[in-house]
This record gives sequence, structure tokens and C-alpha cells, in this order.
Amino acid sequence: MSSTRPSLELTQPSGVGFAEALRFWLKLGFVSFGGPAGIKPAVTALVLHAAHRMGGRALNNAWMWSIAAAAFVAIFALHAPFPAIVIAAALIGHFGAKVAPHVFTLGGGHGRAQKSYGLALIDDDTPPPAHAQFRRNRLWSVLAVGLGSRSVCCPCSAPARRWAWR
Repeated sequence: MSSTRPSLELTQPSGVGFAEALRFWLKLGFVSFGGPAGIKPAVTALVLHAAHRMGGRALNNAWMWSIAAAAFVAIFALHAPFPAIVIAAALIGHFGAKVAPHVFTLGGGHGRAQKSYGLALIDDDTPPPAHAQFRRNRLWSVLAVGLGSRSVCCPCSAPARRWAWR
């Protein structure tokens, strides 16, 4: 009984090109040191903070809280389309203000300032200074400097936009 073994032909793997290595290390850098992954928690925290501040001002009574809770259930549990939720809330607010105006009163907004701090140095009637007036040639020079400095100072921005967000 003779056993024949298939011959394994070992070949040397092909080399990794510079562009492929650069893409890999760029992706690794974005993943390891923040990149898109570091931005998402910060944006989430800002949105939650803003929602908390607005909710604290707008949700004044149990009716407002129940409308907000119903909208939350509708969008997440029932997968209702967002425009339908907005339209339903608008209709509830419109007809609710006619039936029970004490429940659907508008909030105070930012409120009227009761204090006067005197005349402002720069107010709505102050003309803009000469350096702040619009000039077309100034616009083009600022655009040229900005775009030129971006292409010179950030040569890695194009590969980062191309490969890091996949």
C-alpha cells in the first residue's frame, strides 16, 4: 500500500503596495483614535442635552407629556412616518387650543427683557465698518486662500473621506 501525498506548492505571497498599506493604516488610525467613532457619542450627547432643555420648557403639563410619549411610541414601536407624527401633533395642538386653551397655551419663549442695560455700542442701526462691508474681490481672495490652504495643509483629507467612512 503506497500513500501518495499531493505536493503542496508553496508560493510567496505578493507584496503589499503602498496605496493598499496607506488605506489600511488610515482606516486603523480612524478606528483606533476616534475618527468617525469618536464623533457619534459627542453628537448624541449634544442632541440629548438640547432635547432635555427644550422638553423642560415645552412639556408643561400631563397633556404635553402624553403627546410626547405617544409620538415616541408611534415612531419607534409602530414605525409611523415622521411627517404623519408632526401633522398629528399639529392637529392635536390646533384643535386642543380651541377646546382647552388653558392646556395648550404657548410657552414664554425666551421672554421679554425687563431690564435695560443702556445704549449698545453696536446695535441694529449701526452701519457696518468699512472692513466688514461686502466686496466681491475680497470674497474671491478669501475663497482662494481657504481652498488653497486646505489642499496644501490637508493632503490626507481626500483619502480619509474616500476610505474611512466605509
